[in-house]
Amino acid sequence: MNGAAFIEDMTNLVRHRGPDDEGYHLIASGSATAYHGAESNPESRSGSPIQQADFSSVTLAMGHRRLSILDLSNAGHQPQP
Repeated sequence: MNGAAFIEDMTNLVRHRGPDDEGYHLIASGSATAYHGAESNPESRSGSPIQQADFSSVTLAMGHRRLSILDLSNAGHQPQP
């Protein structure tokens, strides 16, 4: 399984807690890069699709799912770039 499929599978385990938006941060060589997934809100997308990420030097990968209850604006998208 490639890195993108692995982190998507992990965040999909908690999809029921936030089906309205998703985002990813990959950390490699001390810098973080934001990515979006297929269900990311088009108005709040940052970075490239997670499927295009190069996982060869990634040391930490974080995924986030969001349920749009408290903050309905695009400012609630996580993780923030």
